[in-house]
Amino acid sequence: NSDFSKWQWKVPSGASFDSSKGAFVREQPGLDPTIKLDTMRQSTLAMSRMCTMCQSGRLYYYRCIMVVGNGKGLYGFGIGFGNSPKEARKDASLKALQRLELVDYDHDRMLLHPIRG
Repeated sequence: NSDFSKWQWKVPSGASFDSSKGAFVREQPGLDPTIKLDTMRQSTLAMSRMCTMCQSGRLYYYRCIMVVGNGKGLYGFGIGFGNSPKEARKDASLKALQRLELVDYDHDRMLLHPIRG
C-alpha cells in the first residue's frame, strides 16, 4: 500500500504542455502546437505554371514558393504544388509551417530593417 502513495504522474514523452488548454498536446514533427498562427505572416516569392509531358499530352500544374514568419525570428520556407494556384499556395504554406526554424538574433549586433547606403 505504501508503493501506491509514492506514485506520481509522468509527463508523456513527445508532448508539451499547452497552458491555454490545460493539457498535454502531442508534438508533430516540425510544428509546435503552442504557436499562434494568427501572428504568422506569409509572402509568396514565386508562382509559376509548370508543364510535364505524358502519353495523353501535356499536363499543367502550378508551383508556389512561399515564406512564412512571425517577424520575431521564426520563419519557414516551403515549395508547394497543385492543379490550381490556390492549391499550390495552400500546400506551400503548410510545408513552410512544418519546417519552422528560429533565427536567434541580437538587437545590439544585427540590423533588423533594410538600410540604404
